[in-house]
Amino acid sequence: MPVDGLAATGRLVAELYHKLDLGTASPRVRTLHVRGSRCRTSAGLFDELAAVLQFPAYFGGNWSALHDSLYDFQVPADAVILVFSDFSQVLSKAKKEELDWLLEELTELCGTPRTPAPGDRSVTALLTDHAAGLSAVAKLLPG
Repeated sequence: MPVDGLAATGRLVAELYHKLDLGTASPRVRTLHVRGSRCRTSAGLFDELAAVLQFPAYFGGNWSALHDSLYDFQVPADAVILVFSDFSQVLSKAKKEELDWLLEELTELCGTPRTPAPGDRSVTALLTDHAAGLSAVAKLLPG
């Protein structure tokens, strides 16, 4: 979901938090920030996501390892909101196919909005940028 500006991002995160129906009295929700400026290459993306999502030391730093780790990261939370800042910079120095793959992975990881089953974790990704960057990002998104 593309968002323009830091204030709008904060409002949207707060709104998402209140909309989460996690079936628990006090859900643990974590908001994690992925800096697009550090993700211009695939190596930078792997490093940033490994740090933010606390991947294990044996993370392989490749697309296959990223796929596996996205579904098994160990952040203690019932719900995770991944906020990508400056998303137009993400993989800007990589092949377009890599950005397409990342967007497909994020779409699959986040799935459709739903109440997670017991033991599952809800993941939401917010793609943020300045207005000009957002128009470029919006063209990449399906639908």
